[in-house]
Amino acid sequence: MVKKSIHFFTDKNRILATISLFFVILFFCSASFSQNYLLFNKNQYRHAIYNVGDDVSFRTTGSRKKISGKIVAISDSAIIFNSFSVAPKDVSNIYVDAKTKVWFVFRYKYEVVLPIIGAGYILIDAVNTDRFDSQTLVVGLALIGAGMLARIIIPRTIAINDRHKLVIIRRADP
Repeated sequence: MVKKSIHFFTDKNRILATISLFFVILFFCSASFSQNYLLFNKNQYRHAIYNVGDDVSFRTTGSRKKISGKIVAISDSAIIFNSFSVAPKDVSNIYVDAKTKVWFVFRYKYEVVLPIIGAGYILIDAVNTDRFDSQTLVVGLALIGAGMLARIIIPRTIAINDRHKLVIIRRADP
């Protein structure tokens, strides 16, 4: 009787070992591919995530000057732009942009919609009656004026405070 030796690394086991080793290496390497992101947290339901390459406008503490720039890199403690860097704790206000404007249904639409409605109201009344009525002009011009006033009154910034936080997070890419 010939005794067969049993090898642990048969073809099937060798394939499983290779696949397992691949996933173990992938798991450990995934930590090195993680990236920092800038998270603007308005409340528990509304978040804006800024990546490297995004444009951001903000004001720093103690300054009224608007600072804008494209994010070049995000370290563990600073946002790095082309010629400067700033820590998130030094940012006092962030300007409303496309990522944050969607949180407000009508707030930033008044300045666009009201003048269009006012001009359209005056134009439609003039076409229907073949003249400009003084009451229509008053209402239409009031709507146009309200749109211009909304542009002045509605703030363009969101204050960074205890409720609205700006933090750097580390997130692994999926």
